[in-house]
Amino acid sequence: MVFSCADCLNDSALLAQTPPVGGPGLLITEFMASNGSTPPLGEGDLLDEDGDSSDWIEIYNPTYEAVPIGGWYLTDDPHRLTKWQFPQCTVGPAEFLVVFASGKNRAVPGGELHTNFRLDVEGEYLALVGADGVTVVHEYAPRYPPQWTDVSYGLSQQAKKLVASGANASYHVPTASEAGMAWTAPSFNDSNWDQGATGVGFSAGVALVGQDIGGPARAGSFTQSGDTFSVRGGGRDIWDNADQFFYVCQPLSGDGQIIARIRGVAECARWGAAEQYTPATWLEHLNWVKTVMIPQRTEVVLQQMRAAGLFPRVDAPTFSQQGGHVQRGFHLTLSAPSGTIY
Repeated sequence: MVFSCADCLNDSALLAQTPPVGGPGLLITEFMASNGSTPPLGEGDLLDEDGDSSDWIEIYNPTYEAVPIGGWYLTDDPHRLTKWQFPQCTVGPAEFLVVFASGKNRAVPGGELHTNFRLDVEGEYLALVGADGVTVVHEYAPRYPPQWTDVSYGLSQQAKKLVASGANASYHVPTASEAGMAWTAPSFNDSNWDQGATGVGFSAGVALVGQDIGGPARAGSFTQSGDTFSVRGGGRDIWDNADQFFYVCQPLSGDGQIIARIRGVAECARWGAAEQYTPATWLEHLNWVKTVMIPQRTEVVLQQMRAAGLFPRVDAPTFSQQGGHVQRGFHLTLSAPSGTIY
């Protein structure tokens, strides 16, 4: 996909650059509340000295002077500002200090630092507190939002927004014959491109998934031709238990929607096509459906719903009298084969 932006080069944060030196006091510029790093480590992965994927907190000094933070505190509780104390250490100008929020409680000067608490992936309070135990130097309050695994959260550092969320954009998916770099020229005419709001992009292809529902006699299947899918179930007819449902889908990641249009349905009601029905045979089959198939199928459906946790496993209680008239003073009893009657 190639992308062109019109009248919107003013709003996208570049988060990878270093914050400007000379700002206010120390900052919690970044933290990770769900670290899923595993060897071999890739870019952005981080393990502690024990090889554990501990949560971590990054402290940054944006000032021109080194800041001794021995005796300062980190906390995840607004009512306990002195929860974990730094040992004697200093953060130089424009330098970062990483503290693992592992719960291991290690505060040895010159060693790897570990708080006595872990970060809550669902969100909580987080603060850097001065040596007096009262002054909150920097905080995420009242709580930071829920976090994702291996996605850090923090401040946009030395940010300059280039493209606003929801800005007007032109986009086009080129063919091989359109390969080239002419679209990068400022004078390129993109008036025939599609229009939309940012963000614009596409994900890597995701494999289609097919799934049988029920207990089919033969497995279902599907084929794809362009954007058309043909889905086939493997059931035989309504007279036995081989009927089934088969579906095919493509997993959707993140926010979005899938719109499908059914172009045709085949062989969905041909179970009786092999016979020529007369009123007599039709009545015979109708009675069979009422007296045999529906009662049996009802129990099958109930068992399937119970297995899926969609229907109580305890049978319904019964009454000693089912309808009709009774005399004054009649004692009605309620009983159940198993379980407790509430």
